[in-house]
Amino acid sequence: MIEINDQELSIAKLFLNQEIVHYSDIAEMTGKSKRTIYKYLNTFSHLASGYGLKLVRKRNVGLYLDGNVSDLRDAIENGSLETGTTRNQRITSLLSKLLLSKKPLVIQELADSFFVSRSTFESDLNSVKKILEEYHAVIANSNKGIFIRTNERNRRALMSKLLNMYWGQTAYLDKHKERIEFKIEMPNNISTNLFNSDTLKEVINVVDKFKKISLIKFSDYEYQSLTIHLVIALERIKNNEVLRFNSDREPLLENTKLLVFLLEKEFAIKIPIDEQEYINIHIMATEGSRTKITVQPNQEPSTVESEMQQFLRKNIDEYDSILIKNLLLHLIPALKRLKLGLKLRNPYTENIKRFFPLAYNRSVDLGLKIKNEFKVEVPDNELAFIALHMEAFIERSEKFINVVLICSTGLGSARLLEQRIKSRFANKIHINRVISLQELKEKPVTEDLVISTINIKLRGVPAVIVSPFLDEKGSQKIEKIIDNLSSDYSDPKVFSDLLNSDLIFVDSELSQRDDVIRFLGQKLEQAGYVKAGIVEAAVRREKLASTATEMVAIPHAPIEFVNRPCVAVFVNSKGIDWDNNYVNIVFFLAMNEDIKTFINEIYGSFNNILENKHLLNQIVRAKDSEEILQLLGGEVKRERND
Repeated sequence: MIEINDQELSIAKLFLNQEIVHYSDIAEMTGKSKRTIYKYLNTFSHLASGYGLKLVRKRNVGLYLDGNVSDLRDAIENGSLETGTTRNQRITSLLSKLLLSKKPLVIQELADSFFVSRSTFESDLNSVKKILEEYHAVIANSNKGIFIRTNERNRRALMSKLLNMYWGQTAYLDKHKERIEFKIEMPNNISTNLFNSDTLKEVINVVDKFKKISLIKFSDYEYQSLTIHLVIALERIKNNEVLRFNSDREPLLENTKLLVFLLEKEFAIKIPIDEQEYINIHIMATEGSRTKITVQPNQEPSTVESEMQQFLRKNIDEYDSILIKNLLLHLIPALKRLKLGLKLRNPYTENIKRFFPLAYNRSVDLGLKIKNEFKVEVPDNELAFIALHMEAFIERSEKFINVVLICSTGLGSARLLEQRIKSRFANKIHINRVISLQELKEKPVTEDLVISTINIKLRGVPAVIVSPFLDEKGSQKIEKIIDNLSSDYSDPKVFSDLLNSDLIFVDSELSQRDDVIRFLGQKLEQAGYVKAGIVEAAVRREKLASTATEMVAIPHAPIEFVNRPCVAVFVNSKGIDWDNNYVNIVFFLAMNEDIKTFINEIYGSFNNILENKHLLNQIVRAKDSEEILQLLGGEVKRERND
């Protein structure tokens, strides 16, 4: 198969989006000269012929494809075309070169090494600058070129980021030694400058020996984090690049002393006290993660009093004892780790954002509250792990239809009926409460279903009337309404009802995250959907944790700013720079208490949209708001004057 680069792939998409293409269109999109465009077109012509297409070039008309483009379109949408260096690969490689170079690098020579234009290189460099900002590092200029300016600690953090990017996800079993061995596979030019491969093997041997003697149980992350830190530290110490510990010193743990002893013996090196302090941080974080929280399987978390438990119960709207317990076990060591400056890498962050947007949204809300309460900023990799616990709770909750049982014949018969319902529908419904008719007057029904022994009709809530002894006829009535309710839960209309063609925008001019959020926020405010202050709140939220994933971003309006729930849509086929990602579609979600009972259904429909790449590409190619509305399953509500 022909290999094409990013620019040629963009040209292919341009031909699929436009019937007629002009050289000026390609020049504007790529920033390339006419001579370079000819080369791109020759490559694309060769590629197109493999899909039964002919690239036609007609003077005074333009360029277009002759033939059925469906196979080429499918190949692009499925990602089956082989491409050269991607933008993310270039950014990683550029960061590596700058970080590992011992002298300033000339910008034009760097751009030439990636075979990209100066403007494309500048865009990649801006993305590298954003990465550096996270580590308090900057790109500095001199008359000899550009270089990274930062202190030793931040430089090592960046090196750790590189190693984490390349850390091998596979392990293999050495049959002779009967042990699992790990390796880091990365380009030779990076690994040669960053560390000696023998150092890695020796560090792993020492850490394994340390594990056996100390009896510390490492998680995969803790093992990886400590190993990478030690590999970099030992290489830097050899080059006399030593860390200086600026904060108050913690007494060295006994296990830290043991590890230092093993390292000094293995490498015949003296580890300075400042370096020992940083090793101590890793051991403190690991031992802290072994904190035991005693919660019995049937024990409510409120019986175990702690600051974190009280915080979670106060700041999460919906939860069960399992969610509280799991978050408690995760967050206590996580906050300690974050306070010590150890950040977690989560290889599944992008997929979690994409597949579990509701859970991720809730984890971001919790992250903002954690920041205010504990003065610790929770990065998006950590938020994604929290989202997994949230998603598990959501899926546990979705299994059940919440029921209120109304019985007027006495507590004994009520409990008998409750038990029979539970035994027959244990995996389908959850009885929230058993009440009398008098209690119903005091506390209105908020559940999904009413099961009653007396004839009762409630507005907006289905009711099933059964015998206190729950005969076969009563069971069948409950089964039927459960099936109806379950099918209602997957109704895509609850999502499409939030759409309006007046809130869907196609624009190729706005190409920066904050500009798009500001534009959508102002439109929603003008239409009365949200309150003033929405823009600042949404931008703040995105800075804490980006919602960008592949070609879509999903910023949220905090609930307190929403007057009427809605979904605004913004499409830019040329791309929007969204915190180091480029997206084409923005769904701005404004939700409030009005749709709380339908939130799982709304996100269920939304998930189906996000997982449908063909649909997303159709949205990007759409010409106007009404076409997008119809693609999303909505009805055109705006009056038209033809």
